[in-house]
Amino acid sequence: LKRITLAAGNTAFCVSNAVLYTTGCSSIVMTIPQDTLPNPLVIPDTVTSIRDGAFSTRYDLRSVTIPDSVTVIPDNAFQNCSSLTNLVLGARTTTIRRYAFDNCGLLSVTIPASVTTLGVCAFRDIYLTRVMFLGNAPASVGSDLYSSSSATTNYVGIGSTGWSGTPGDATLPATWQEKPVVAMPSLTMVNSVA
Repeated sequence: LKRITLAAGNTAFCVSNAVLYTTGCSSIVMTIPQDTLPNPLVIPDTVTSIRDGAFSTRYDLRSVTIPDSVTVIPDNAFQNCSSLTNLVLGARTTTIRRYAFDNCGLLSVTIPASVTTLGVCAFRDIYLTRVMFLGNAPASVGSDLYSSSSATTNYVGIGSTGWSGTPGDATLPATWQEKPVVAMPSLTMVNSVA
């Protein structure tokens, strides 16, 4: 697909900032191949869903802010966005699905406390050095979450639970998902990690 042109009188879709939305801007369908995405891309809070692979292979995407209104990051949503180095997830994000950020340029990501599900290979093949969890361990985690992300360290809050694999257990293991765990006393401390 190289070009998208909307027909005159189209009422099903609209385009804004190189993104194809359903009318009313409630769902992101895909990006427009021939147009350059704005950086940073701030997804409007009218959006409640993003379709699978909507931003896949957008090498020009460097920064994206996802609003609180989007609760699920779908399969392959930002896969192969190798220039994507800045990500802000909405505070109501509950699910990051399979390969959502596979092969991105992210070095660091903050996982909101609302996240309960991380899909298979969600952060695969990236040079992720730190993952900061603002809440308890996600209840459901797919295999190979950080596959090929060798230098990743998990930063978790003291008093958060579930890291040992038992819900409600506040024991912090040395590793989680085969990556080191570092206990952080407060959110302020997490944000100051260099």
